[in-house]
Amino acid sequence: MAAVAPEKNPLRPLDYTAAGDVPDSHVWFPFDESKLNDISGTPADVAVPVIDLAAPLAAQFDKVRIACEKTGMFQVINHGVPPAVIAAAEEQCLRLFNLPAELKQAALRQPGPGSAGYGHIPIQPFFAKKMWHEGFTIHGSPADLVKNYWPETYLEFCDVMDTYQNAMHELARKTAIMILESMGAAVAGNIDLAAYMGTRALQLNYYPVCPDPTHALGLAPHTDTTVVTVLHQNYEGLQVFEEGEGWVEVSPVAGGLVINIGDFLHMMSNGRFASALHRVIPDKMNERISMAFFTMPLPEQVVAPLMLKSVPFPKFRSVAMKDFMKVKYEQLYKAIPMMKIA
Repeated sequence: MAAVAPEKNPLRPLDYTAAGDVPDSHVWFPFDESKLNDISGTPADVAVPVIDLAAPLAAQFDKVRIACEKTGMFQVINHGVPPAVIAAAEEQCLRLFNLPAELKQAALRQPGPGSAGYGHIPIQPFFAKKMWHEGFTIHGSPADLVKNYWPETYLEFCDVMDTYQNAMHELARKTAIMILESMGAAVAGNIDLAAYMGTRALQLNYYPVCPDPTHALGLAPHTDTTVVTVLHQNYEGLQVFEEGEGWVEVSPVAGGLVINIGDFLHMMSNGRFASALHRVIPDKMNERISMAFFTMPLPEQVVAPLMLKSVPFPKFRSVAMKDFMKVKYEQLYKAIPMMKIA
């Protein structure tokens, strides 16, 4: 794909340090609900469950299963990821986003699936309004992306992010086993998690202080194109949609991490588990960061409903990971409905 000039690149964020107010390009509210699948509602006083991974997991299967069915999201504590690993990654994340805007442009990502670097997330071109957000996507080593930022110390950033991703991948594997077993799927010998979770990526997100959060949106409502996502967040703002309740606040829990189900596990569960529909609201007083670790199947891996006793007939057709990714990139909200068997 030919490079897109920065001034024409829809993934180029606003220079928020120079923004005295929310410009019209970033004013979302009130929502045009027709563009969001008629999703409506206001934040509801409903708690997202917290799962203690130090407790016997079999005793928590019902809690996990209900959370996965209702919203596709829960939080975990006592998850085994050292606090120092998370703190180091958060420090590097803030170090990156606090760079001057013109320097961050050196790693500006280009439109297209699988693009890495600095800028808005790939769903931005689907919306007429811009999100109050900066992002940095890592596939594999970020060395080439950050050499221009810190020529002498870029390896420090790389080492910290590699350590963070390795820890998150192990947690993602552990929680995927728990989720699958909660629905009666035998993992060992029957489900090759190495194939279903063989592709990974890290999405760093920064939500600057917003002069008027009542008009802005940090991230538009979307589902993740993953098996599971593991998210660290340092401040309020994340919301998940629950049928019948509306938008539910997902407040940070001390020492906790957010687990949400993505499109691939939604299809693997035959639609039983929700692909978590979530969004982010910015804040007027506090900057917010989050670090989302994505796990996805290998490109050639075929995803289909798991054949269980509770699945008398499949609701979704089989599709290779790479083919679904292409459809999602082109269709966004229509991708999952297009996979359904009529």
